[in-house]
Amino acid sequence: MNRPRPWPSREACLEALRDGDGRGIAVAVLDTGVDPRHPDFSDLHFSGAWDVRIDGGAPRVIPAEALDPVGHGTAIAGIIHRMAPAAEILSIRVLGGDQRQHRHELIRRGDPAHPVPLRTSGSAFRVPAPGGGHSTVSGSSFAAAHATGMLARMLSRFPGLSPSFAREALLHLAEEPYDIVND
Repeated sequence: MNRPRPWPSREACLEALRDGDGRGIAVAVLDTGVDPRHPDFSDLHFSGAWDVRIDGGAPRVIPAEALDPVGHGTAIAGIIHRMAPAAEILSIRVLGGDQRQHRHELIRRGDPAHPVPLRTSGSAFRVPAPGGGHSTVSGSSFAAAHATGMLARMLSRFPGLSPSFAREALLHLAEEPYDIVND
């Protein structure tokens, strides 16, 4: 059952997806790190890398070398960058090469913002891979990166979009198929 949705309209959302490029939007990639030296990132607006350390106490965020020992975070950043090429990307390593994950602990201790409960399917994405190559991946984390890039595009057109309206905008787009450049 389709119910009327508040502003922004589906048409305004589609226009923002077509015309937005992520300019003025910063996206934090909480993952295995990001390697900004990949050839796909020659025009990437990279604002730095940090590591999250949890040593029994409060989480600490410390400056880190920009690298990705696993490649997952670089793939995520590649999808976001392709969707929103003018967005600023910052890397916050919360999952390392040892596969120890700090992301859930960090979220548990923090104040969860306003989650957008969207279910997306992980279509196949061509992504940057370690060593300068590419791979094809699928899965929910890659679909979430795609949705993040879409949101960055929309926010660059609607900078004051509240979390509840951002949620509505993404739900508008989930109602029917759409076609945009960089999809």
